[in-house]
Amino acid sequence: MPTTADRIGKVAVIGLGAMGGPASAALAARYPVHGYDPVPAARDRAAGYGVTVHDSAAGAAQGAELIFLSLPTPDVVRAVIADLVADLGAGIARRTVADLSTIDPGTARDVAESITARGGHYADSPILGRPTACGGWTLVCGGAESAVAMITDVAVGTIAKAVHRIGDVGAGATLKLLNNLMFGAINMITAEIVSLAEQAGLDAGRFTSVIADSGAASVSGLFRDIAPRMAAHSYDPAFAIKLLAKDVRLGSELARELDRSAPMAELVRTITERAVAGGSVISTRPRSSSSTAPKPTDQHPLISTDLTGALRMSSPAITVRTPRDIIDYVNDHPTGTGRTRLLAIIALGGVFVDAYDFTSLGLGIGSLTKQWGLGAVRVGLLTSVMAFGALVGALVGGPLVDRLGRYKIFILDLILFVVAAVAAGLSPNYGFLVVCRFFLGVGVGIDMPASFSFVAEFTNRRRKGNFVNFWQAMWYIAVCAAAAIALPIFLGAGAANLWRWLVGLGAVPALVVLLLRLRFTEESPMWAAHNLGLGEAARILESSYHVSVDVQPAAGDGADHGAEAAWRRTKELFTSHYRRRTALASIISGTQAAQYFAVGFYIPTVAAVLFGDDLTDTILATLIINLFGIVGGVLQSLVTGRLGMRLLAGIGYVLIIVCTVSLAFGSDSISVWISTGLVALFVLGQSFGPGPQGKTMAALSYPTRLRGTGTGWAESMSRVGSILGFYIFPLLLASVGLAGTMGWLTIIPAVGLLAVLLIKWNPLTAEVEDEPQEAITR
Repeated sequence: MPTTADRIGKVAVIGLGAMGGPASAALAARYPVHGYDPVPAARDRAAGYGVTVHDSAAGAAQGAELIFLSLPTPDVVRAVIADLVADLGAGIARRTVADLSTIDPGTARDVAESITARGGHYADSPILGRPTACGGWTLVCGGAESAVAMITDVAVGTIAKAVHRIGDVGAGATLKLLNNLMFGAINMITAEIVSLAEQAGLDAGRFTSVIADSGAASVSGLFRDIAPRMAAHSYDPAFAIKLLAKDVRLGSELARELDRSAPMAELVRTITERAVAGGSVISTRPRSSSSTAPKPTDQHPLISTDLTGALRMSSPAITVRTPRDIIDYVNDHPTGTGRTRLLAIIALGGVFVDAYDFTSLGLGIGSLTKQWGLGAVRVGLLTSVMAFGALVGALVGGPLVDRLGRYKIFILDLILFVVAAVAAGLSPNYGFLVVCRFFLGVGVGIDMPASFSFVAEFTNRRRKGNFVNFWQAMWYIAVCAAAAIALPIFLGAGAANLWRWLVGLGAVPALVVLLLRLRFTEESPMWAAHNLGLGEAARILESSYHVSVDVQPAAGDGADHGAEAAWRRTKELFTSHYRRRTALASIISGTQAAQYFAVGFYIPTVAAVLFGDDLTDTILATLIINLFGIVGGVLQSLVTGRLGMRLLAGIGYVLIIVCTVSLAFGSDSISVWISTGLVALFVLGQSFGPGPQGKTMAALSYPTRLRGTGTGWAESMSRVGSILGFYIFPLLLASVGLAGTMGWLTIIPAVGLLAVLLIKWNPLTAEVEDEPQEAITR
């Protein structure tokens, strides 16, 4: 016996967007489908599914026995029904309208009355399901049994797995609104608890999987679906935030009409409306390139899965009008994201490269000296020439970083480093090696302002100091890695070419960091906002923070600081507004470098003095002593926000003074183990205090437009200090011995401590982005 479905010759679909598009595609596989949507792109996509498209709703509905509506709001439903009734006239008789839209029951009853008055049939038939689940939807219908039966015959097996008659007209709409209220509330609380789990230090993925698999009463199908994606920060598009806000509003208004208190509904409404007010689109990417669902358009923006991106924060979508809005978003973001933390670590990879190279030559300098018969002067020049190169790189690179951007510079400098490291390892003579190490230094000097500016501009205000200061732990990890690599090379191949292996292998970590930067990093959003425009900065925010950004440029915005002359940027560092912080950053940077590169670089030499000339013992001692640097570097990065940078620097200087004075007056009488312990305490004090602040102080003391220049200047002062340390230490050691050398070195931390006590500047409590640009005389 033929069914109603067999007798239908034409089906119409009015509204070919997020839900109507998939519905038209599924129906077209069985029926002749005619469709209409006011958006040309939606019509074009539907035509690709085999739908005959029209330029009006009436044209699509003409002659169709069953008309599906999939429209965004009650007002649009009313307008379309009014147009159909007016245009079709008596032709609406005996037609059935299946309204898939999410509307209020009052609208459903009103439009049903206008249709039935002319002999037609209407059933509100909203969908339970997502766009990608078309074919497995459930339709909940309110209307006459005959109308629901016709809808059932056509829908089941095409767009739906089930159709339920809930009651008279309006019943389906009521059920859908209540469902969407529950949907919004579950999304909201799930997002909150996943965010709280992350804040509490739990692994969000494990948190959600353990709960989902537990069978606990708190577990729902929706939780199983969305919680793992929230934990993974996976924001595939599924629904429009404006539409959810509309659904929630209708649900809360239904509660008011029923004179029932619904505080949760009001809360969901408040948050979704706030999201709409702050911006619009969470994502405009399709869920799958192979999906038959229509791709989203500007007219049909799709939100991240189940509003999860929006509900992870109180303001899921932001509006930016000026570069300061971008800066404030990054600085005020409560946690950052997994991606931003990854970007910070990759950016600090340049520190690892610098530290590895620094240590590798220190470990190999003995074999190099013997192989080429170098005297103290030539050794001093070789060890300090990289610092000269870094000085040049920092002075030139800082302004370039502010002018050309962070990303371009810290890609180019690593390419230079890889080439120079390989060439250095293959050096045929002393002069060639000196040139190679000069260019290695240039690469390092350029990288520092780029990397530190990058980290500072991808981390929030509360944790910025902690993240930037983590560079010190990264440094000592690299130092220990170099020692760990040197030991098997020495044991396997001997000392003859140890320096070549160690220096040449410096290209390996540099190449790894380069590939990671190419794969994962992009421009700083803060710099981009000032120099590339708000649109590009917004794109970076969306990529890194999983947030929607609505760009509405304010009048007069878009001033480009990129063309400002480098000398003017550098001169501004010494104006009255910035002079104190520039002085403090310069002194800390210079003194910490002088004391560290005097002692740190020559730790293998110090170890040889303490333990003898056995290279195995020297390498092991170097490794053990520098483990204290990892401990200090990690500890200070955890307490930076609480103690402040000046206090950390002061504590470190005091520890270093204690060590140098003790070694100066007791190195000839105390045991070798106590001397080794004092050197280790020196490294601990350096890594806990002035070492990390030497770079971080400048990175956090200047606004975005000056950050590269300021960091570059401080880095150049660091290289001046390192040149003094590199060159003076071997000369002092040769002339006055270890005790005398340590006595003279005590002057350096004493100067740093005095500066910390006298210059009261703490960037962690200052709002540097609020500061006006100084007027500099051209």
